[in-house]
This record gives sequence, structure tokens and C-alpha cells, in this order.
Amino acid sequence: MEELLALVKEQVLSSVAGKFNVPANEQSQINDGLADSVIEGLKQLTGNGSNIGELLSSLSGNNSSVTNQIAQAAIDYFGSNIATKLNLSPEIVNTAKSVLPIVVNQLVQQISSGKGLDFGTLLGSLSGGDTLKNVAGGLLGGLFK
Repeated sequence: MEELLALVKEQVLSSVAGKFNVPANEQSQINDGLADSVIEGLKQLTGNGSNIGELLSSLSGNNSSVTNQIAQAAIDYFGSNIATKLNLSPEIVNTAKSVLPIVVNQLVQQISSGKGLDFGTLLGSLSGGDTLKNVAGGLLGGLFK
């Protein structure tokens, strides 16, 4: 999970530079909230393992609708959880929400180019290894269960 979080935070930092006019400690909290939201968006998509093929397709650059689903889930999570927790102004919330699709697209591009995590590491990070194990087990008749 640390590798995924570092990769997401790298994308957040490059996307939000200069977008918020807030003190440094608040900026750090917003950045962390954006990163948490992207990870939550990925988790929602891979939740029960049924969308793994779609995620793989998205990460190979062949399915932008999945990338949009991840971004929308991240936006929803930020708006309903992070913004409330941090007591952010509507202006900051709207700016943060507008950055999330950019962050998700950059993350997908980095992973698909081979410069980020490989797909197995990504799935393991999102599921603690269980999703990959369950999918592999299902495909191979329970050998890995």
C-alpha cells in the first residue's frame, strides 16, 4: 500500500501545485485527502473482484470509462468524507474535486507506461492480496483458495 500511496501522492502534488491559497498545514491535509480519495475510488472499483478486467483495460489505456468511474468515486468520496472532516470552504472543495480527474488520469498513464506499479502490486495494495488471490483461485478452480 505504501508504494501505491506514494505514487498517488506524487500525482496529487504535481496536480495541485499553486491551486489552493491556504496555509501549508491545510495544504498537506488537502493533499492527503485527495490521495485517500483516489485510493478509495480504486478500491470501490476493485471491491469484489468483478471489475478487475475493466481496471486492467483502463490501465492499458483501452477503457477511459473506467478511469472516469474511478475519478467520480474519488470525487464523491472527497465531497462526502474528506471535505466535511476538514471543514473546507466550498471554493476549496470545488477546486479539489476539479483536480481529481487529472490526478486519476496521470496515475493511470503512469501505471500503464510501466513507470509506476505493476498491476499485481496495485491489486495487492488495494485488497491486501485477497482480490488477486480470489480471482486467481476462481480462474484455476480453487487451487489458490
